[in-house]
Amino acid sequence: CRGVTRRRASSTAAGISGRLDLGGANRSIQVDGISTLTVDAIVSGTGGIINIILKDGGKPGWSATARANVGNEGRYNASLYGSYNPGKFDVYASLSQRREQRPFEIERERVQRDAAGQETGSSVSKTEDERRFDSTNFETGGTYRFGQYTELTAGVSFGTRDREWSSRQITVNRDGAGAVNGDYDRLRTGGEDEKEYEAEVAFNHEFDGGGRRLAVELDHESETEEGDDFYTNRFRFPADPEEYERTHQKEKSHSTELKADYVHPFANGTKLETGYALLVEKNDVDFIGSEFDNAAQQWVVDAQTTNHFIYESQVHAAYATYAAALGDVGVQAGARFEQAYTEADQRTAGIVREKDYARVYPSVHLSYDLTPAHQLKLSYSHRVRRPDQRHLNPYPQYSDPQNLRAGNPDLEPEDIHSIEAGWQYRGETATYLASVYQRYRYDGITEVTRPVGSGVFLTTHENLSTSRFTGIELGATARPFPGLSLNFGGNIYREEIDAANLGFTGTRNEIAWDAKLNTAWDVNKKLSLQLTSGYRAARLTPQGERRPMAISNLGARYAVTNRTALVLTVSDVFRTFEGRTVLDTPTLHSDTTMRRGSSVVYFGVVHQFGGQSKRGEEMQFDEGMGEE
Repeated sequence: CRGVTRRRASSTAAGISGRLDLGGANRSIQVDGISTLTVDAIVSGTGGIINIILKDGGKPGWSATARANVGNEGRYNASLYGSYNPGKFDVYASLSQRREQRPFEIERERVQRDAAGQETGSSVSKTEDERRFDSTNFETGGTYRFGQYTELTAGVSFGTRDREWSSRQITVNRDGAGAVNGDYDRLRTGGEDEKEYEAEVAFNHEFDGGGRRLAVELDHESETEEGDDFYTNRFRFPADPEEYERTHQKEKSHSTELKADYVHPFANGTKLETGYALLVEKNDVDFIGSEFDNAAQQWVVDAQTTNHFIYESQVHAAYATYAAALGDVGVQAGARFEQAYTEADQRTAGIVREKDYARVYPSVHLSYDLTPAHQLKLSYSHRVRRPDQRHLNPYPQYSDPQNLRAGNPDLEPEDIHSIEAGWQYRGETATYLASVYQRYRYDGITEVTRPVGSGVFLTTHENLSTSRFTGIELGATARPFPGLSLNFGGNIYREEIDAANLGFTGTRNEIAWDAKLNTAWDVNKKLSLQLTSGYRAARLTPQGERRPMAISNLGARYAVTNRTALVLTVSDVFRTFEGRTVLDTPTLHSDTTMRRGSSVVYFGVVHQFGGQSKRGEEMQFDEGMGEE
């Protein structure tokens, strides 16, 4: 589960310059060929207009905040943030250190059948994994204001991450008659060092204070990762000699992003926004696999796992959005033109795939104010999600002797069409919204696991023919009485997928729902409590489904003084957070469950220096599974 830790989501919407996560979660780990997602974004957004709000320079003076936390299973973190604003400019700097321990386990059962439905073999495995992450991050920057309407912002950051892991996988294989024909352990140890640099500069200018604005931003990121894995296979039956493997991977990635945005309001209340965005990325992965020759007592390069893969992309985008208010009716229409050039070069195998395309992505958003508090909305948007470079490398990676992973250099971009109609109410103490929507996705990027013989399975990415989501989304934010705030989001929908192009006949559908509730209660002037709960119902995959997921988190904050507070957080209070994936086809049944070692508990202190004291801030919870 390696990879650049700060990947940019390759998704765009017409007239919107931003980063959209269409996957529905911020963290994931691959299990049995399927992504087991966390509940970071358990209720996905339905689209709509994104408002970008620029931060002002704040009040003159200085302030600093120090945090320190200790947790169970050896976790800890500490950070120091400071800012200074004498008026014409402001500067800031932050330094943080973190250690994460992530124990988890994976249980998997598989049954293979022949074309007549007769069982030909089965396997049961259990993996216990322990991962440790140490990271240090430094960031600094500032803003200089050239008068009232012009400012220049710049920032740089540097981070290091060291990872170590160890695991033991116990596997028992049986033939079609139920007799054991394989019993072994696979031990893994390894580590990885990562360094990341980022520099950003932004220029903002309002020409006359009337809303006409120009914003230009340039951002560059550079990252290197280098690590080793060592494997030992110990056989109980048949009693073969131990086998040793090792891999070495070095990855370099660079990305440069340039964005320019111009907003021009007109006297009649209409507004035109135009912009250009350029994203240039390069990722270079050099992977060397070796096996130990017991007879010669030396390491030998394994040609099946050794490969050098380079992915380069360049995406040019130009967009325009026109917004107007016609009485109580608001109209926003836009289009984004995108020209993409991509090249996936598997140098070891001599496989080069170039995919260049030019497309237009339109969007239309309508609103109608029934009253000052009630509003109706109707929108259409077309979005795109490009394959990540990790989805494209055709060389297999061996997680264990029975499981291979490989990319697909022929993957096409995924397209999503979305139509939504909704109602919104904004009152003094409550906000409610309800919407109905339909999303149509074609060439969806999905994963498929297939047997390749001798009990070995290959997981790769494919383009799904079509899928549809039709549903109702509900949301509410309310303050029933002073000190208590509730934030609810719910989504019930019908999911339909057509995977005939992947060899799976028939259209499958299912009714599913998601919900998330955040509760914050200021018990008194010193004590605050927060409870978050999320649930995601089962979701279809081309070969089966991902089973329901649920998580609840609890936090408490106690203000010792106006500037010092104690904070306690417990993530996954009831130990319900796990990912389960079931594959069920005529020739394969697989049931995989992944769960964390325990609830994640942190206790810490926050102290503020200088500036004005703050009441508090939203508590942070850990909803990751195995990877950070």
